[in-house]
Amino acid sequence: MIELIPLGGLGEFGSNCMAVRYGDDMILVDVGMGFPAESVYGVDVCIPDFEFLEEYRENIVAVVITHGHEDHIGALPYVLKKFNVPVYASHFTMGLIESKLEEHDLLNDVLLHRVEPRDRVEIGEFEVEFIRVSHSLVDCFALAISTPIGTLIHTGDYKVDETPVIGEPIDLRTLRRYGQEGVLALTSDSTNATVPG
Repeated sequence: MIELIPLGGLGEFGSNCMAVRYGDDMILVDVGMGFPAESVYGVDVCIPDFEFLEEYRENIVAVVITHGHEDHIGALPYVLKKFNVPVYASHFTMGLIESKLEEHDLLNDVLLHRVEPRDRVEIGEFEVEFIRVSHSLVDCFALAISTPIGTLIHTGDYKVDETPVIGEPIDLRTLRRYGQEGVLALTSDSTNATVPG
């Protein structure tokens, strides 16, 4: 059985973080910060509650990042202080992560892996393929997270745009291939999904 455990970002803007568990292994997909309403004085940022993860301390094998916006990487230093696990991200996103980790004196303590579109990486019980998507930032990924019992697709933030202003267009061919093979679940970020353009 695959468990999908949203720790933030569900029904709210920001704090994107989802745990994916299969067998004895768990990966975290994105570790973002949230932004409080203007009426909450004295609070600048919010981070997901990671207490749930304490029970799975020995099971967390990696953090996989879809892209470098704060609502997807902003809480990364806080989770890495608790759980020192490898991080996988694109080159551009990793540059943003390195700056953030340096601010928190963590840069030399964390194993960082740069990945390219279409890279497939074995992480514990999972195989993760990084699929290029277009967004308002370069070097963004959807993820195909495969296990012995099937695959789930997590889109991250994306835009279907054949001629994006920045970056490469979405890799619809790879997404189509997974669709034809069959997936167990599709999880998708939906910020501004109802806004044209």
